[in-house]
Amino acid sequence: MAGYLIAEEGPLSGLIVRFEEGNEWILGRDPDESSVVLEDSMVSRKHAICRLTPEGFLLENLSSVNPATQNGKIITEAVLLREGDIIQIGARFFVFRKNLRKVKKRTKLKMRLLKVSKMTTRFLLLALSVPQILDGS
Repeated sequence: MAGYLIAEEGPLSGLIVRFEEGNEWILGRDPDESSVVLEDSMVSRKHAICRLTPEGFLLENLSSVNPATQNGKIITEAVLLREGDIIQIGARFFVFRKNLRKVKKRTKLKMRLLKVSKMTTRFLLLALSVPQILDGS
């Protein structure tokens, strides 16, 4: 079973975080502690954890300062992710999908796939920032 967090707006628009390999992923700012690194000052070193369970993907908030949200509600205990949920981590918003085929065609054209591993994640997020820096945007 696979799951995806898709950034549809902002500087990471089109970015897809893939939950395909393994059964636990830590999302945060610290590359030594997180399997998915989000370069955002509003993201904690270890901000949230996503686990694959027999019920589906569970998301648990790990940040007391700036908690993760699901559909605008602060996550106080592990929540089951459902198709189309809006997840906020730091200042970034993602849509949860179980299937990439459900992503709109216009979004598919600008997708950037992100394989979940510490080194790849950090490199790709930095690479995605470079064109914006060079543009001055």
